Amino acid sequence: RQMCIRDSFTTCPLTVMTWHLVKVQPGNNKDEYVLKAKFNKFWRCGFYDWRIVSMNEEGKIEMLKTCDQSHERVFAQGRFIVQPRDIAEQQIHEIMVDYKDTDSDPDKNFLTLSKELGQYSAQGITSLYLFGVLERDNGVVYDEVLGEVQEIQRPGASPLAITDRSFPSRMLGGDRGFAALMGEAKKAKLKILVDCLSRVSSSRLHRKYKNSLLHVLDGEGKLILCYGTDGRAIKYEDTALLNYRKLKSWNLLINDVAAFTRRYDIDGLHLDNGQAWPQIMELDEYEMYRHEADGKLAYSEKEILNGEVVIKNENHGYWNSTKLDTYANPIFIKLCRRLWAEFPEFYFVGECWGGTSFESRQGILARSGVIPRLFKLPIAIASLFGKHLQKDGAVNPCHPQNVNALRTWYEQNRRFLPEGAYLIQSSSSHSWPYPAHLYERATWSAVDLLFFMPDIPMTFMDEIKGSVFRRSTTNVYQARPLPKPKLQRAKSQLQIAMDEQDPDEEQEIHVDEHKKLARVKSCLLYTSDAADDSLRVDLGGRRIIKKKKKKKRKKKK
Repeated sequence: RQMCIRDSFTTCPLTVMTWHLVKVQPGNNKDEYVLKAKFNKFWRCGFYDWRIVSMNEEGKIEMLKTCDQSHERVFAQGRFIVQPRDIAEQQIHEIMVDYKDTDSDPDKNFLTLSKELGQYSAQGITSLYLFGVLERDNGVVYDEVLGEVQEIQRPGASPLAITDRSFPSRMLGGDRGFAALMGEAKKAKLKILVDCLSRVSSSRLHRKYKNSLLHVLDGEGKLILCYGTDGRAIKYEDTALLNYRKLKSWNLLINDVAAFTRRYDIDGLHLDNGQAWPQIMELDEYEMYRHEADGKLAYSEKEILNGEVVIKNENHGYWNSTKLDTYANPIFIKLCRRLWAEFPEFYFVGECWGGTSFESRQGILARSGVIPRLFKLPIAIASLFGKHLQKDGAVNPCHPQNVNALRTWYEQNRRFLPEGAYLIQSSSSHSWPYPAHLYERATWSAVDLLFFMPDIPMTFMDEIKGSVFRRSTTNVYQARPLPKPKLQRAKSQLQIAMDEQDPDEEQEIHVDEHKKLARVKSCLLYTSDAADDSLRVDLGGRRIIKKKKKKKRKKKK
C-alpha cells in the first residue's frame, strides 16, 4: 500500500506530488490495522490532499476504504493544511492608523506610525494589524502635478467604507506613505496585516464595483442597494454588499488583494466578519419572477440566475448547504490557493464572533485555510466578576460565575476544530471597554491567562499602555427586516410623528438635517443586547430606552 500526496497549486486535479510507502502494523483490536507513512516537512503553505491506495496483482490502483467514527465505510483520505512556519510564535497587535483620543491630538498617518514601529518591536510584538489602511470616501482633492493632497472634504468617513480595496488611503499618505511604512516594518522585522472586506463603500465607490452591487426592495417596493452586513461599522448604510453569485465578484476581491500584496509586500489579511463569507442572500422570488403588464417576465433569465434582487437573509447559499460541516468554504479555498501560490508564507486571519447558529464557524474557517480570530475570552473572564459583556460593549451585572466558565469557553472553542488547528484569542475589540476597566485589579491575571493559553494572543490599541477608556470607534450591527406596510394613503413624516405620539410614553423626535423634517426614529439595526431586550436599540452608539407604559389602575371608590 502506498500514500500519495497531491498539491493544491497545479491546475490538473490528478497531479501526484509524492509517493510514500505505508507500513502496516496490527492494531489493538482484532481485524484492526494501523497504517504509518513517513515523509519530510512541507515546503510552503497550502492544501495537501492525501489518499491511501493499494495495487492489485494486475497493477491496477485501487482506493483503500476504512471505517470512520460512525462505523461507515469511507475512503482512506484527508487533507493537510499548512500554515506559515512561525505562526505559533506570533504576538499580534491591532492599531487603528488615524485614531485620536481627543480632538486636540495631532493628526496621525502612515508617516507618524512608521516612526513608532521600533517601539512595538521592542515590546515583543511580532505582527501588527493595521485597521483603516485602505482608500475611503474622504473626498480627497489631489494635485496630480505636485503629487500632494490639497484638501480633505470628509476626514471622518468610515474606515470600513472602502472605495477601492487595491489602494491605501490617500488621506493617510497614499502610495508613497504606505510604501515607506512597509520599508520601516521590514527593518523592524514586523509583519503587517491589513483589512480585507467583502463589502465596499455605498458612496463614491470605484467604477469597477458598480455592475456587481446587490439590490433589495424597500417597504414601498423601490429598488435600493443592499446596505451593510452583520459586521463592524460606524453607520449601517456606509457600506454595500456585492453580488457573490457572480464569479466576477469573487475575482474582483482576489485581484484587489493580490494587486495590493504585490505592490506593497504585506504579510497577511484580516478578513472583516469572516464567519459570514460569502454573503449570498436569499433570492427574492416574488420580485424576480414578477410578470409585466404585457405578460413577460420583468427580469431576464441571466438576472434571475445572478440573483440581482434578494431578501436580506445571509443564511443562504453555502451557509444553507447540507454539506456545510463536510466541505470547506469555497471562497476561502480560492483566495488562499491564489495567494499562497504567489506568496508562500501569507497569513489569513478571519473574524469569528460566534453566536446562535454560528457555533461551528471557527471550525469551518480553520478547515478552509483561515485562522479564526475569536472574541469569547473577555466575555468568559468578565462573567467571573459578575459582568455580562455584550457584543456592542454594554456591560450589565450578572451572577458571578465560577472558574468552570473558562473550562466551558475552552471546550466550546475546540469542539468543531480539526486536529492541529490554530486560534487567535482577542483581549478586546472596538466596541468593548479595555481590560483594565473590565477586570480592574484582576487585569494582570487576565493578561497572564491570555498569553499562557496555547492560542495566539492578539492585543488591541492602547491597552498595552494601561489605558482604561477610549472614544468609540466602530459598532457591531445586525440586520432586522421590518414587516411590509399595508396599502394605505400616504402621510407626511410630520403627520406620522403626531399620530403615533403617546402622552404616556417617552418618544424622541429629531430633525433630519438633510430634509429638515421632523420624524420618528425608525431603524433596521439592533445589536446583540437588543435581541434580549426589545426596548433597547443602538443607533451608532446612542441608546434609546423606552419607558414601559404604566397601566392606569382604577381606584375603587
